Amino acid sequence: FLLAQVTAYPVCGRLIDRLGSRRVAATGFLLFGLLLWATSRISALGEFHLAMAALGFVSTMTNPVTYLRTLSLWFERRRGLAIGLAAGGMSLGAALIPLGLQAMIQRHDWSASLLALAAVHLLFCLPLVLWLLHDEPRRFGLRPDGDTGSVHQESRPTSVPGGVETAEAVRTRTFHLLAFVYFATGLAAFGV
Repeated sequence: FLLAQVTAYPVCGRLIDRLGSRRVAATGFLLFGLLLWATSRISALGEFHLAMAALGFVSTMTNPVTYLRTLSLWFERRRGLAIGLAAGGMSLGAALIPLGLQAMIQRHDWSASLLALAAVHLLFCLPLVLWLLHDEPRRFGLRPDGDTGSVHQESRPTSVPGGVETAEAVRTRTFHLLAFVYFATGLAAFGV
């Protein structure tokens, strides 16, 4: 699962840059829900390994990484708070979902719990993404932070012209520091 995520995050990032957070997240929740449903039907260890790899790959499209680009376009003054609330929501879900699934497994079985989780993704998360997630404020005649006024030149573009190429970014000290912080955070979080 985690190895598939490592492989998928750069792919997910490129998709977000190309298609926007809304499309990527909606596709991710749809695929993740369908994969959970399919996983509830497996009967062999090899199928389980394939399902975990597929779930790991697709899960990157439903994580906060998917929303960071959108949050950075919608918020400037309180960007940190917006990102913190989004990440906190994921952490709350990560804490509560296993408790609910454990109770369901005890009452029914693991297959029923996966079906319930698939239903949450398909019937709750996917509609919320389609209803509430919008890639940028300019579409609504707004600037970041909900400010009104001219949105043509004052609002930042959705892509930065002349940005740094991947190979060039990987050679910078900032990239290595951020990669280390993400690695250490992941090590601590998944180690627990």
